[in-house]
Amino acid sequence: TRCSRDWSSDVCSSDLFYNPNWYSDTCFSMVAESQVNGKRFISEKIFKPLAFQHPFIVYGTANTLSHLHDLGFETFEHVIDESYDSIDNSQLRLQAIQQVLKDLHLDYKQGTLTFADSISQQKLQHNYNKFYDIQRLWQKEIVEPIREFVNA
Repeated sequence: TRCSRDWSSDVCSSDLFYNPNWYSDTCFSMVAESQVNGKRFISEKIFKPLAFQHPFIVYGTANTLSHLHDLGFETFEHVIDESYDSIDNSQLRLQAIQQVLKDLHLDYKQGTLTFADSISQQKLQHNYNKFYDIQRLWQKEIVEPIREFVNA
C-alpha cells in the first residue's frame, strides 16, 4: 500500500488508511455507504468512526442503525433525530438526513457542541470498546484457527 505521508493529501490505495485530522478536526462523521437500497448492507465505512471514537450519521440501507444496535453498538438518538434510519425510501431517508445535518449546522453556528455531552462521550467510549472486543474475537475465533490450519 502506498500512502502519502503529507497529511494534506488524502491519496492512498488502502481502505485501512485514515488521516487522524479527519476525526480530530471535525465534530462528527457523515458516513455514506456504497448501497442505500435493498438488503441490509454495511461496510468498513461505518466501523471507522466506531473505532476512532467519532459520532456519526449514516446514509445506508434502511435500519442500519438498528443493525448496529443489534451488534451492541450505541448511537446518538438522545441528541439527534435518528428516525431517518427506519425510512424505507432512500430519497426520503436522504431528505431526513439533510434535515439532521441542517439542525447540526444551526447548533454549531449557535456555539452548541452537540456531541460533547457526557452521554455522547460514554457512547463513544462504549463503541470503541465494543469495536475492539469484536476485533479481538475475530482474531481469536477466525484468524488464529486459519493460521494454525495453514501452518499445520
